[in-house]
Amino acid sequence: MAKKDKNEEKLDKDSVKKLLEFGGELSSEIKKEQSPAFPLPIRAKSNITFDEKKKLLVLGDKEAHRRFLNVAHTRKFMQSVLVAAACKEYIESGRTVGKRELYYNLKHSLPNSKDNTFEDDIESGGVLDDLEASLDILRERLHVEAKSRGSIYGNIVLEQAGSEFDCSKLGRGGWAVPGYVEDVEVVNFKADYILAVENDAMMSRLIQEKFWKQNNCLLITGEGMFPRGVRRFIKILSEKLK
Repeated sequence: MAKKDKNEEKLDKDSVKKLLEFGGELSSEIKKEQSPAFPLPIRAKSNITFDEKKKLLVLGDKEAHRRFLNVAHTRKFMQSVLVAAACKEYIESGRTVGKRELYYNLKHSLPNSKDNTFEDDIESGGVLDDLEASLDILRERLHVEAKSRGSIYGNIVLEQAGSEFDCSKLGRGGWAVPGYVEDVEVVNFKADYILAVENDAMMSRLIQEKFWKQNNCLLITGEGMFPRGVRRFIKILSEKLK
């Protein structure tokens, strides 16, 4: 297992603490002979507001509860506990997996049972989304990484894991944006604006034409629908432009 830096170690401890509190509350309710349940923010249009200060769409305060003794909730409840337990194990072992691997690890994983715990990785991914919302924590902090896709090019120098990357000197490919960007440090940044490019073919053309240099901008693409990492990175960079 690779040695963690102090910040990474603290973040992992915080994640494990949240997972332990999650499991501890359920265990406490069971011991009191109560139906275990946990709250979930309602992810619907009626519970979404625009935060003027953060310039983001955020979930409101409306909540629902997932209850073990509700027949409509029992399967999802079981799946939520399985995902939480797996994530705790991943963090403590220093292991990181993708959504697909999470699904395979948990399929048919109940002791002394042949029940199919998850039909596919879409189902396990949905439960992971619920756990993220319930614990108010990024899935990447639960050691489940989103697929890395997208790149950035222009006058910006980035640092990650002790290595620096000059994004104006990386051929036509640019710097690949990882799924988890919260540990990426901006060392130097010179641009008037950020141009989000839909596909990598157009991105390559703009790099070839030196559009970024002529217009003093950063080019960033998500190669189609922008993945989580690219969306969060654009938000981080937009804060730097203010």
